[in-house]
Amino acid sequence: MHGALRPQRRRNTYLIVLHGMREGAVFELTVGESTIGRGRRVDVRLEDEGISRAHAKVVRDGDGSVKIVDLGSTNGTFVNGRRVDAEGLRDGDRIRIGPTTVIGLRFAHPATGPHREAEPRAEVEAAAERVPAPARARSEEPAEHGGSSGYDPAIEVHLHTLRLRERALGRDHADLVEVLETLGAALLERGSAEPAERYLGRALRILEQHPSSSPAVLGRLHFRLGACAQRRGRPLMAMEQLERAQALLAAHAPGSPVLAETWFALARALQAAGQGPDRRIMLARRALDACLGDPKLRRLQARISRWLDVHER
Repeated sequence: MHGALRPQRRRNTYLIVLHGMREGAVFELTVGESTIGRGRRVDVRLEDEGISRAHAKVVRDGDGSVKIVDLGSTNGTFVNGRRVDAEGLRDGDRIRIGPTTVIGLRFAHPATGPHREAEPRAEVEAAAERVPAPARARSEEPAEHGGSSGYDPAIEVHLHTLRLRERALGRDHADLVEVLETLGAALLERGSAEPAERYLGRALRILEQHPSSSPAVLGRLHFRLGACAQRRGRPLMAMEQLERAQALLAAHAPGSPVLAETWFALARALQAAGQGPDRRIMLARRALDACLGDPKLRRLQARISRWLDVHER
């Protein structure tokens, strides 16, 4: 077990969901113990399959040191790929909870937000001022409005991670793709489609330089870029990206929830462009069928049903 990081001055501590049902969610840890799991009484609630009701706990001491302790979970707790019972944590550590859910640890100075080695782009700073603050670990649901600090810790920690990786690996390394996609998705979710498109486009360009890149990841990036184009009122560009997304996902990840989202997004893009009335209904119905029986897709299922109620006439 490596020693827990002891910051030179007090920092806020965040857990950010990198992969999982709550991808992009940020939880600020209070001093003391914060329990992670699927149960209703935990501090950081993650409902992904394979996570125990009380899976692990993060202990933050008053001096700023942080450690994670597995609570006898069925599928284990992993830090940077290694299964642990208890482990001191450092800024940037990746924690896998159960089979697939990945969260990251980030530190940030409370007065200024996460430490900046370089200033982020102006449009990202503007986006950060408009978006919600992170969830507190002592509350199950994210806060609805930002505090007086005027920045969004979710966006800031993604930017901080990106800068660290760029400094260590350069700007075109394949290991930047994950954080570029996560940052782009977080910005898109908050309505900042233009900067989201830039980060996602950069991730796609990096992947296209590597012949061994996952087709499913390429498909997901095309889907997100299509969503950006839709947000920006560019249905033809959206259709181009979404057609690529559905071809890749249907061939290489036919059971992916993103494929259902892609079909529905393509149906809406066709409707916005005034094209393919029969095809857009077919795509929406295909997306609806893909949602049936999957509790994770209930919200998407409801959106598709409402859309069909309006347009299938």
